Amino acid sequence: MSTQYTVEQVEGLSPDAANLKRGKALANTRKWELLAIKDNVIWGLCKGSGKNPYKAQIDLSEPAFKCSCPSRKFPCKHGLGLMLLYVNEQNEFKETDQADWVKEWMDKRAVNKEKKATKVEKENDAPTERQIKAKEKRAAKTMESIKSGLQDLETWLFDTLRLGLADLQTREEDYFEERGARIQDAKASGLRNVLINLYNTLNNEKKWQEKSLYTLGYLYAITKAFRNLENLPVEVQADVKNLIGINIKKEELLETAQAQRDNWLVLGKHNQYLDRDNLYLQRTWLKGEKTNQNALLLDFGFRAPKFDNNFIPGTCFDAELAFFPSQSPQRALVKKIIGETQFFKDADGQKNMEDFLKIYSDDLAKMPFRLNAPILLNEVHIINEKHKRSIVDNAKNQIDINAKEESFWKMMAISGGHPISIFGEWNGESLRPLAAGNTHRWIAV
Repeated sequence: MSTQYTVEQVEGLSPDAANLKRGKALANTRKWELLAIKDNVIWGLCKGSGKNPYKAQIDLSEPAFKCSCPSRKFPCKHGLGLMLLYVNEQNEFKETDQADWVKEWMDKRAVNKEKKATKVEKENDAPTERQIKAKEKRAAKTMESIKSGLQDLETWLFDTLRLGLADLQTREEDYFEERGARIQDAKASGLRNVLINLYNTLNNEKKWQEKSLYTLGYLYAITKAFRNLENLPVEVQADVKNLIGINIKKEELLETAQAQRDNWLVLGKHNQYLDRDNLYLQRTWLKGEKTNQNALLLDFGFRAPKFDNNFIPGTCFDAELAFFPSQSPQRALVKKIIGETQFFKDADGQKNMEDFLKIYSDDLAKMPFRLNAPILLNEVHIINEKHKRSIVDNAKNQIDINAKEESFWKMMAISGGHPISIFGEWNGESLRPLAAGNTHRWIAV
C-alpha cells in the first residue's frame, strides 16, 4: 500500500517557485518513457535533451528522491514531476519488480542506515583514558578561547553604547562582518550571525533603535550568563552553550537522551538560504498528538537544499524523538520512526491569542533567549485591509501577519471566508504563517 499525498503537499517540497514550474511541466505522461511502482517506491524514465532518459526514483515512505540529472535542486524538477504525476494519475504507474537501478538505490539506502547505526555503536564504545584526557584538554582550550572572545565582545558592547546607536548606524557592512569573524574565530560561532545581522537592523528596520538595543542586550545577557555558567542550573548551562555554538554531537544525543514517543504531526516548515555561507537551512515543526510537545528539526544542506528530513506538512508519523538538553526542550532529532506516514486534516491549538501568550510568557521565563516560538491558532478569520493584513481570533484580537503574497492568497483560498487554523512562527510582534488548514485539509503556505 503506497503512501498518498496531495498536490499541495508535493508542491511544498519544491526548493523554489522556478523549480516547481518546471516540475509541473513534467507532470505529463508524454514526457515519460516508463512509469512504475512497487510497494512504496515509484520510478520513471523522463525524456530529456540527451541520448539517454533521466532516471528518477522516489521512496514515498519519507519521501526520499534520487535522479540521474546534474541538477543541484532537491528535489529536482524530474522528482517533482514524477511525484505530481503519481498524485494525479496513479493508474498510469505499472506495478512491476524494481528495476536494477532502483533496487541498487534502495539497497544502498538500507546499507547506509545500518552504517549509521553501527557508527553510533562504535562512537559510544568506552573511550580510553588517553582519549578522555585529550577530549578534556580540547574542551578546556575551547572554553578559554570563548571566554577571551566574549570579554572582547563585552568591551565592544560598552564602547558601542557609550558612543551611541547613531554612531553605530554610520558603520559599513564590512565592520559587522569583521566583528562576526572575530567572534567566530574565538569559537563562539553561534553569535556570528547575530552581529552581522545587526547591520540590516540598523539600516532597514522601521523600529531600528528598539530592535538594535534588543540585540545588544541579547548579546550582553549571553556574555554575562557565560561568565556565570558554573552557577547556573544544568539545563540553562546547555541553553547558553548551544546559543554560543557549543553543541552536543548528534550521535551522542541519540545514544544518551531519553526518547519521547508520540504520534508527531508535521505542522509546518520553513526553508532559508544563507548566501553568506552558501548554506540551506530547513526548520520543520512537529507537535506531539498526545503530549502537545513542540519539536523543531533543523536540517542543513551545503550548496544544495538536500536534507535528511523531508517531512510534509499535513502528515504525521509514530516515532521516537531525542530532545537536546534545555530548560525548555524544543530542538530534537528523529531517533526511530515506528509506523508509516499518515495524514491529518486539522490540529488542536489555542482558541485565542491570550491563551497562546500565557504559554509564550511561561516559555520565555524558562528560555529568555528564544527568538521565535511556534504558534497554532484555531478558528481565526483572515482580514484583508488596504494597508494591513491580519487575522482575528474568536476573542476579537487582531494579530499582524508577515506573509508573502502567494502565502496570503493560499490562506484566503483555504478559508473561503470561514474560520481556519493557522500555524506559524511568532517573533513577539507578528506571525509568519507556515501552514493552514480546516477540517478537510492541511497544507503548507
